[in-house]
Amino acid sequence: MMFKLSRLRLALASLALAVLAACGSTDDNRGVANYADDAGITARVRLALVQHPIWRQADLQVSTQSGVVRLTGQAPDDLDPKQLNGLVAAVDGVLGVTNDVR
Repeated sequence: MMFKLSRLRLALASLALAVLAACGSTDDNRGVANYADDAGITARVRLALVQHPIWRQADLQVSTQSGVVRLTGQAPDDLDPKQLNGLVAAVDGVLGVTNDVR
């Protein structure tokens, strides 16, 4: 139970940091609203991964740009990284998935 709670806290802390980072200045023409949308998508994907009984154990990194989620990291040996595509694509706001998980 403690492990689940700490993962949930990590996901919520990531969401808070992502939203705060989105409020910073931008170097391109995307605007703060798009950064906030991407930060929210990233947080929702991380939460979906943390809540998943299989993928929560994987060492994965998640980033989002213009609604396209990029996954990197290492999948457990007995799992096919392509299985992540459906899980991530089902998250609200995801427009596409680039899966670079090995």
